[in-house]
Amino acid sequence: GVMMASCSSSSGEGSRDSGQGNIKDDDDDARYAIISSTHNRLQQPPFPSIDELINDELISSMKMALRESMKMNNNTSDNDKDNNNDEDKKQRQRQKQKKRKNESSLATTITPAGVDTTAISIIDKIVGHASDYFEAIMKMDILTPLLQYVQYVQERKMIANLRHATHLLYVLCLWTSSSPPAHSPSLPTSSSSSAPSTSSESSSSSSLHSDPSSYYYDILRPVLPVLADIILQSRDNSTLIHACHGLSLLTHHHLFVQDLFNYPFYHTISRRLVDLSMHLSKNIQLHALSTLVHLLQHINDDGKQILFTFGFQAVLLVKLCMEKNVDIQVKACSAVKLIAASATEEQMQALIDANIVQELTKILSTSSSFPAPSASAIVDLQHEAREALHSIESN
Repeated sequence: GVMMASCSSSSGEGSRDSGQGNIKDDDDDARYAIISSTHNRLQQPPFPSIDELINDELISSMKMALRESMKMNNNTSDNDKDNNNDEDKKQRQRQKQKKRKNESSLATTITPAGVDTTAISIIDKIVGHASDYFEAIMKMDILTPLLQYVQYVQERKMIANLRHATHLLYVLCLWTSSSPPAHSPSLPTSSSSSAPSTSSESSSSSSLHSDPSSYYYDILRPVLPVLADIILQSRDNSTLIHACHGLSLLTHHHLFVQDLFNYPFYHTISRRLVDLSMHLSKNIQLHALSTLVHLLQHINDDGKQILFTFGFQAVLLVKLCMEKNVDIQVKACSAVKLIAASATEEQMQALIDANIVQELTKILSTSSSFPAPSASAIVDLQHEAREALHSIESN
């Protein structure tokens, strides 16, 4: 009788555990269905309204998807380490059974294995649509789990996942070149942008608006060290392009530059940016140089000297005399102009010794009889070269 009661009791406990497991599975299925449905609605117009799209249910589902993805991968890593343990093998079998069940129930939507990247894709589309969408989704604290997820996939060298996540960070940074939403506190009224501008100079085109630096700085400040760490660690071109472009957009504003300059890894990231200025990818070169130009606008002589220590003057010489990409040459001329404007005697001598003056003079003597649209680009290049020479002569 005792044995039967014991068996009955354990059976009851097992059924209760099973019931809890079923509830959790149902929650997972519901979460995946919400994310999948939203993803499908964003594939083509008409897009859902902001009230339809951004709601607590969707945001909490995407947050949980990112966290569950990290837990799932942690479990997989632990099981791989204990491959000879029978209990671990049973656990892996149970996980595979659960995964097959989820995949079969979502065969027409998405699989749990890809739900994290699908969530990233949804956020990417939402924040890239309009500034009101950006503000609404940021208020729901999606940034914290997103940055945790980025650091997680970076540590585990999950390259494809990191590409998706870094592109999203880049899209977030695009908004720093736009005016803040009209109803933002402590900011003057302005019309909301329909899409982020890809030009880092677009913020200066609207002199009627307040400097958006402080608004976006408060929101995106945690993104800066994450992007810097990606640039330091990643060797994937697609990831580096978006990370460097994102950092370039942030450092267009002095508050982000001050943060970067005060970080302990400033020396390391400066050296990395100088190195990336000589990368094989022209896009990486351009965005790395753009970031360095933005730094030169705000850092002091000590900060400039750090760049000289890493051979930045030699990089500038190469860009001025051998580079065929006019946009990159323009950035090199801008860098020389900014350095010379307040250079120390040693820094000025380093520019002269590197034959920078001769190369700037050659650019001014270049014929401007180029077919369109190269003619306007050459005019811009010669203007920057003239400004750089004037800056050197003035000092």
